[in-house]
Amino acid sequence: MADVPTVLLHLSDIHFRHGRSGTAHDLDADLRNQLERDVLELRNRLGVIHGILVSGDIAFSGGKDEYEIASAWLHRLCELLGCETENVWTVCGNHDVQRDVIRKSNQLQLLHGALRDGAATTLDERLRMYLLDDEEAAEMLFRPLHNYNAFAFQFRCELGPKKLFWEHNLILNDGSTLRLRGVNSTIVSDEKDDVRVAPLVVGSAQSLIQQQDGVEHLFVCHHPPDWLLDRDIEDHLRRRTRLQLFGHKHSGRLYSIGDSLRIVAGATHPDRTESEWEPTFNAVSVSIRNRDGTRTMELDVYPRIWSKRDLCFKADLSGDRTENHHWLFRLPSWTPPAAAEISAKVVIETAATVEQAAETSVLEAAPSSGGGRLVNPARRLTYRFMSLPYQRRIEVAQELKLIENEDSDLNDSQRYEAYFRRAKERGLLPKLWEAVELAHGVETRDNPFV
Repeated sequence: MADVPTVLLHLSDIHFRHGRSGTAHDLDADLRNQLERDVLELRNRLGVIHGILVSGDIAFSGGKDEYEIASAWLHRLCELLGCETENVWTVCGNHDVQRDVIRKSNQLQLLHGALRDGAATTLDERLRMYLLDDEEAAEMLFRPLHNYNAFAFQFRCELGPKKLFWEHNLILNDGSTLRLRGVNSTIVSDEKDDVRVAPLVVGSAQSLIQQQDGVEHLFVCHHPPDWLLDRDIEDHLRRRTRLQLFGHKHSGRLYSIGDSLRIVAGATHPDRTESEWEPTFNAVSVSIRNRDGTRTMELDVYPRIWSKRDLCFKADLSGDRTENHHWLFRLPSWTPPAAAEISAKVVIETAATVEQAAETSVLEAAPSSGGGRLVNPARRLTYRFMSLPYQRRIEVAQELKLIENEDSDLNDSQRYEAYFRRAKERGLLPKLWEAVELAHGVETRDNPFV
């Protein structure tokens, strides 16, 4: 495999806002334009940007129209960078929660109180009781994320009681894996959120990461550990992850904890009334080096910050006054499997994924290797389907007889999930791929599901 680093763009707290974003009064339009210009320059310097990670607060109040604007902008950003649009990963933040849903439900407010008011040592028991054993409570807890999930489904980043977090594998330059995990810190997020008296919760089911040979972990969450009731997840993260990406705090920080690097992003769109209004974002380069039998992960972070004087983004030269910050982490020794073993592994992993479809994303698949190592056919199919107009999506599903009467009781993301699950179970994924491409006006290309 070519010795090329994997480069990811890290954004957070975009805060697309109803009634402002996309209007004549959108003061952040110039900010986004300058970000696009700066990212293009970064891409030209770094060679490529493979994907975009957004660590929460995509919207401002969880409104459907806010996500429509966010989708359009992320699509535009990917086109500018030459980055596959399905290589966007998001997690939800407190501004992605529909708080009006919570205000109208005394029962949901009581659930929030029951989860956040108890001891941290019994949090996992309470989460299991409400999310696993009580179907009605589980549905209610995720109801405020309905619009977020409808947006996130196109990137396979939707969340629910049976999918508390998402994972995706990226193949690094030595053939090893960087496994992304996006978790939900907004299960109890509401107007009472407070770092001291009303903290957020994550739970061990989301934060416990199992070690595996040849796999390193990148953890994405909106709220940093000091905002959590179960803040002791920090001890686990420092030992089991190499990269931790957080948002929420609107001021950027980079620091290592043990053998892990934590990036607390500033906001891409901070509130202009904040006393220290400083829009920021980051680019992160990841590569593996093997010298004299010693494997190391090399991380280069390029923090970018808004210059009020020059009205553009520039390198953040605070701290050591260098444009990029460099870290080296020693890794366990690992021998790449032979090509035949890799082929067998892909077949096994894909088959295993089919068996796990009920509990995880029904379309997860192993990413391809080589130059397109981040392209996942399943993610591409999902994105292409979701980018069709609503009526055309329904027509495609009807043509393949994927719609059933029971779907009327499902929300949008659950309904689309059902379509894909049935297509997989009935061996219709090849036909679904062809129908979606045809709906886009594209003659069928090589069909990865055949």
